Amino acid sequence: MGCRVPDYETEVSGQISGSRRSHKRSSLGLAAGLIHGRVCAGASWTSTVRQFEWHGKVQTMTPDDCFGYLCISFPVTLSAETRRALHSLAEAAGLHASSHGPKGLRNLRFGNSLDCNPAAELMLPECSELSAEEICQVLATNFGLMSITPEDIT
Repeated sequence: MGCRVPDYETEVSGQISGSRRSHKRSSLGLAAGLIHGRVCAGASWTSTVRQFEWHGKVQTMTPDDCFGYLCISFPVTLSAETRRALHSLAEAAGLHASSHGPKGLRNLRFGNSLDCNPAAELMLPECSELSAEEICQVLATNFGLMSITPEDIT
């Protein structure tokens, strides 16, 4: 069976005539414009940049060139302050975060889906002590959170 290339172009009849100058981009990454009274929409692979406000700054999330894990399991060595900051970041970015375990040994799971298959979860070694710079690197390479600084999470 051969590989079929999907067709991402869709046309929807419209009542109004117009021109390509009235292109609109939706939050789903669809570009649309009027061509001879028809609305044409096509998926855009470059529109996955998301912006959100966190710590009084506009942060950017560009997940295009990322590892693609759905979830990261951070080790129990994170401080309570860092876990709180990551919970806050997840909420602002539209991601999920959950801490579990006894008070001194709390594990943090952070990502797009916390109920993912273990193969889609990056499990950092439990005994590793992560610096703020290393946490930022993990967030940047997995979720495209390039604008997060060590000062944001400490």
